[in-house]
Amino acid sequence: MPLLDSVVTYLGTTGGANLGLTIGHNLFKVPFPEDPTAVADAAVCVIEYPGREATYAHGTASQGAPVFEFPRFQVIVRDTLNNFETARKLAQDIYLKLEFLNETTLSGTRYAMIRAQGPPFPMATMRGSADDENSRTRFVCNYEATKERG
Repeated sequence: MPLLDSVVTYLGTTGGANLGLTIGHNLFKVPFPEDPTAVADAAVCVIEYPGREATYAHGTASQGAPVFEFPRFQVIVRDTLNNFETARKLAQDIYLKLEFLNETTLSGTRYAMIRAQGPPFPMATMRGSADDENSRTRFVCNYEATKERG
């Protein structure tokens, strides 16, 4: 299963992350639904983007496939402008669940680790901006996974 699906499934699983997130209700793969009535202001979205180059084993037997890949993803937490602290707390809770995920299997794929590229940070909120017409508070955190191939 692709990284994006694995992370969304993990965050939306009661037994896994236990964050109160439900896929299709307040947890989405990129993008957030465009219809403002389809999703609440308080929601989370996960975006996958290119990572660094893969690591290959030496020797002729393994030259075809990488041993490790390093895909990256971003988690965006949003809420109303007045719920800045609520959005910050959820972003921090997600950070703590993902940052210390080592030697685990998500949706059938083995990950050696997931590491944040830094702590969650607030994105500027500008009234009427193209990326958020409702001036919602947004926190973002970027992650890199070490995905085993075999």
